[in-house]
Amino acid sequence: MIVFKVQSARCFVHGFLVRGTTLELWVFDRSGAYSSERLDLAQRPDLLVWTLAGYTLMSDEEAGLNTFVKHLAPGSDSYVTFHQHDKFHLQPELIATADYIVGPGTTCYVASTSTIGEPSAVIKFSWREDEEPTELRLLQRAHERNAWGVIQLLGYQDLMNIADLRQGLHLPPTFVNRTFSCVATTPLGRPIRQFTLIPELLKVLRDLVKALQSLYVNARILHRDVAIKNLIIAPQHSAESPKGVLLDFNFALDLDNVRPIEPMVGSDGFMAIGILSGQRHTYRHDLESLFYVFLWIAIANDCVHDEANDILKGMPKTSRLWKWCSMDFGALGQDKAADMSPKGFEGILDEFSSDFTPLQGLAKELHALIFPVRGGKIFTGTETDQVAVQRVYDGMADAFNRSALAFQC
Repeated sequence: MIVFKVQSARCFVHGFLVRGTTLELWVFDRSGAYSSERLDLAQRPDLLVWTLAGYTLMSDEEAGLNTFVKHLAPGSDSYVTFHQHDKFHLQPELIATADYIVGPGTTCYVASTSTIGEPSAVIKFSWREDEEPTELRLLQRAHERNAWGVIQLLGYQDLMNIADLRQGLHLPPTFVNRTFSCVATTPLGRPIRQFTLIPELLKVLRDLVKALQSLYVNARILHRDVAIKNLIIAPQHSAESPKGVLLDFNFALDLDNVRPIEPMVGSDGFMAIGILSGQRHTYRHDLESLFYVFLWIAIANDCVHDEANDILKGMPKTSRLWKWCSMDFGALGQDKAADMSPKGFEGILDEFSSDFTPLQGLAKELHALIFPVRGGKIFTGTETDQVAVQRVYDGMADAFNRSALAFQC
């Protein structure tokens, strides 16, 4: 675990275990761990020495290092290049790293197109489960259809997969194959939690509503994982450029290629009530998740953490948000529905931090748009009439914009 923490973009790690006179050789990768049979050191006392010598003589590739990252000279700055095109020079600090072994192991670097240029891109290494690079395909489609407020793809390359690394081995039925890829995107922005002033945050949220609308209407794509970790504040190149940009399309859905049954996806704390109760994902659920982003920020006002469970560690145990992170989706949906009821929502408003107390009126306006009361109960379904769809998008964007302007006065 320590090796993956220090070198999170590493492909795999070798290890060995000595128990008495028994030696086991292990390999750890993003699909798990596997080992050799037990080797008897009593019969081969020189075996451990030969094993250690073999490790020291391995090439970087055999040792599991990420050889896609190159160096101009030994000890110099590192870079990546896609199909012999422009170099992306990596900054030494990571902006995202995984604290686990098994999984996608997402690792992100800040990068620039020259050794002296300002960083403008993000280089992401990750191990995806599916063979088809869904995120790449949908980012290309979003660009082709002029979706606004979405990260742009600069380059990508698949590097290897675990099935090939384990070629010749017996793979258990539970084995999950993963493909290692490198993706370059722009812009390089700040996490949404790092807003400088509340009016800036409100304008970012306004533009994120517009981005979700453009993604849905123009590109026919649903993001399906709107959460604090997937939203950034973009550098402003012009008055027309988006202040808020959507990241991470690993769970995005192509509405022209929907399967009969789609898996439940989303991030703890931000999933819509309808999704938790088994509904198919719609445009409205992305907007509901964005509303939860606003509530998390307004209540916790945490500029450090992206994940809901990490944010909760700094919050009182009395907060209603503790119930918003659970693997019991049925109970979670009921708890959220209770908190979004007219009476329950008053309790949510009471938790707003002092800086955000002036925005309780905005929260009420957004709540009425997302959860209109019908027959004495909040409506959590999706209206598909074009007028109703436009009303929700325009209403949310306008509410954020008016509040930003009022806050500046």
